[in-house]
This record gives sequence, structure tokens and C-alpha cells, in this order.
Amino acid sequence: SNSIRCVLDDGIGHVWIATDHSGAFVYTKRDNSIQHLTHSVGDQNSLASDNITCAYKDRMGTIWLGHMKKGISYTNDRYLLFQNRAHQCGDISTMMCDSKGNLWLGTDGNGLYVETTAPGKPEHEDASSIVKTALPDITISSVIERKNGDVWVGTYNEGIYIIHPDKTLTHLNKENGSLPSNSAWRLAEDNNGNVWMCSAFYTITKINPSEGTYESFNKDTGEIVNGMSMYY
Repeated sequence: SNSIRCVLDDGIGHVWIATDHSGAFVYTKRDNSIQHLTHSVGDQNSLASDNITCAYKDRMGTIWLGHMKKGISYTNDRYLLFQNRAHQCGDISTMMCDSKGNLWLGTDGNGLYVETTAPGKPEHEDASSIVKTALPDITISSVIERKNGDVWVGTYNEGIYIIHPDKTLTHLNKENGSLPSNSAWRLAEDNNGNVWMCSAFYTITKINPSEGTYESFNKDTGEIVNGMSMYY
């Protein structure tokens, strides 16, 4: 399939290639082989859907795959057998596992959810461990955890929401002057504590949270620098 949504290196010799409606392809570097993973009707250990929107690897090595309409699929210890989860969350657009083991699930139009029970525990099967946050029903594009414990949530066109450890919220947006644009599609924190954001609609921007300031960067010609992905 040429409809590739994202690519993920798992750090142990495999590259995961997630596609739009063709499942996932796992490339093994050692022998140059490719395994095709798909949804199989009636097989609870297959992908929940062949439509994959995002892929994420947590600190424990678990691979998480987000789907439209079908929640998420995640691997067990054998790595290629899957469990399905979070059907009630709607269309998954992004995922992030924080330093406490909580899994954050951003959706396309249904806000932000968080699962506070680590996978593998018996209570993980209790759907009540997945709760909706106080964010409105908006499209979530990116979720990161800063080194200070704040969770920054980038959105399609609603700016950035900051969820502090005490559960209070701060909203950065163009209207209150804290951002130059409300399009925060991708976020990344650098080693100086600055948060960078990008989108297809506005140039790349560096935010200094400690000073409450931001700086935008254009090309030398004055053209904006669009970004669909960002990594530090």
C-alpha cells in the first residue's frame, strides 16, 4: 500500500509501517522481511481495524495503533498478537503515554481521554479506567508531557490546552495573545524547556512557557515554514 499514515522504529530491529485501510507492515531489518498485519473477522488477536491513524511505542515497549471508529490495538509480549481497547473514544488521532504510565488518547472531534490503569493489570479490562478529560469536543492533533509534568495538548484549530498536575487547565490561543495561531498540529519540547509547534496553516513557532512569550520563524525569503510532523 502506498497510503502510509506513519512509520515507527520499535528500537529492537523492526520498522512499523501503518497505512490507511491496509493494516500494518512490519519490516524486520535483520532478514529484510516484511510481515503484513490486518484485521481478521472473528479473531480477537488481530488488529481492530485495517484503518490506522497513528502509532506509538511506550517506555515498556508496547506498540499502540489508533483507529477510526474502532479504538486502539496494542501488542502483548509476543508483539504480533493484539488486544483491542477504547472503542468508546471515537476516532483516535494521537496517543501519548506519560511518565506515570497513563495513556492519553486524542480524538478527531471528541476531545481527549486518559486511561489511568496500566495495560496488563486485571482491572485494565474495566472500561471505567478510561475517562474523558475536561477538554471540549474538539480535534486533538498532538499530546506531549513536559519535563515539569504538564501535559500540553495541541489542537487542529483551538490553540493549546495545558493540563497541570493539579488538573487545572490553561488555554493558549490567538484570541488571548498567547499564540500567533490556533493551529497546533504537532508539539515538541526541547532541552531548554521551550515548546515548538507547527501546522500546515502557520509557520513554525517556539514557545517559552516560563516567560509566556513566543517566537515565529520564516524562511529567509519571508515564506512561512509549514510542518506536518515534528520530533526532538
